[in-house]
Amino acid sequence: TCLNLKECRSLTDAGVSRLSQLTKLRSLNLTSCKFITGHCLSALARLTSLGELNLSYCSLTDDALQAAGLSKMLALHTLD
Repeated sequence: TCLNLKECRSLTDAGVSRLSQLTKLRSLNLTSCKFITGHCLSALARLTSLGELNLSYCSLTDDALQAAGLSKMLALHTLD
């Protein structure tokens, strides 16, 4: 299952947190979602089936990505 929310200008951390309920999600594109921050990344880390995650052009720091625990996502093979 794939979900493309590229350039979704109204998407916030709260919206991304709700995506953690989509446990069968395999691919998620959040490119240019300017209003998401590192606060929502721990919710994304619960998507254990996620193989592809695109966070290009989001307002995220390297520190936030490391702190989120994305390295524990064993199925994740593409992180942009």
